[in-house]
Amino acid sequence: MTAQTSEFCLGGAVAVQLEASVVRTSPNELFVTATSTKSGPYASLWQQVVFVEVYLNDIFVAGDAMGEDIDPDTGVYSTAGVLTLSMPLRPTQLGFGNYRAVAKTFVWSPGPCVEQPYPPDLRDQDNPVEVSSSLAVAAPVLNLTATPSSYIPMANGAGSIPGCPVNGAAPSSPNPTYTASLSASDGAGWEGVITFKLSGISGTTSSAIRNRGYSTNGCFNPTCDAALDDSPDFDFLLADQASQAFAAPVHPDPVTAQMATSNPAASATAVVSSRDFGGVATLSAEVAIDEMTIQAKVGQDASTSIPLDENGNGIADAWEDSNGGRSIPAGEDLEPGAPGSDNLHKGDGYSRHDEYRGFAVKAGGSLCHVRTDPRNKQDLFFWDQD
Repeated sequence: MTAQTSEFCLGGAVAVQLEASVVRTSPNELFVTATSTKSGPYASLWQQVVFVEVYLNDIFVAGDAMGEDIDPDTGVYSTAGVLTLSMPLRPTQLGFGNYRAVAKTFVWSPGPCVEQPYPPDLRDQDNPVEVSSSLAVAAPVLNLTATPSSYIPMANGAGSIPGCPVNGAAPSSPNPTYTASLSASDGAGWEGVITFKLSGISGTTSSAIRNRGYSTNGCFNPTCDAALDDSPDFDFLLADQASQAFAAPVHPDPVTAQMATSNPAASATAVVSSRDFGGVATLSAEVAIDEMTIQAKVGQDASTSIPLDENGNGIADAWEDSNGGRSIPAGEDLEPGAPGSDNLHKGDGYSRHDEYRGFAVKAGGSLCHVRTDPRNKQDLFFWDQD
């Protein structure tokens, strides 16, 4: 925006034009610029002073001032009639919303001035020439995809076994994939270092859900004391990442894993590696942009459970929905007894959670995994040492 006016003194006349702007040069960099231009045959005898005040949502956040210097050799002011004040601003430091820059200028001359018909008096510091400029800056948002509703954990990787043919083939992608994406309502292309975080991971000696081995009866060696038997059921493995460049994962404690992008990015896709048929964890994400950290949103939530587990009983909703519903306790063991037994011998010794996590069995001579029916069939297994 521009304003202009003039002043006349016995030392000569001067006219002043003032301009102000707020320009965004990158998502996290604004420049406020005020330019005051004086003109007239005696303009060099006048001194300009420019002030800038910056308001964010009508609250003062920054300011600066600049005045012309006099040349001691010539006695005139040295900016050749143009005085420019620039201020860099970073939204991650100051905040988001409506930025309004107010620029003001006045001039001064040692000679007496005569009355003139147009206000304001350019020498009046309480009534300077003033212009303003505004720019709206929207806050970036990080969105994280949720766990697919159909996802049920599978053991994957070294030492794992496939699903039994009688139970259907193992899924082609047993490891769930998640994407965190930055966006802003004003279309700014933000980038930052995106970090994925797994917490509350089952499977370790420190976990709330122990889940030793990879299934209810399956371990990575016969004595269930292999390193993988006490390892986290979910983790980040660089070898499983498709194309995104990540730094090496870190583990602040036995039930937490973190993995961050190697460089700032607008979005990132992470693969969570699954090592157990009944593992649980919680996934969240955040992005660091200079001085600011933004927590991801999964819809209205701050995280997503792996797998989706509305009642938090350690059993995937997708499996519960196909096996009697979500209201049945995880510890239930009430399969009906044999016909004619009047159900005196309900259950088979395996809880609902045991049968969800499933069993390693031999089918067709090969070891494979099967989840059993927790409501209608009592299960009996035979151990063949050969």
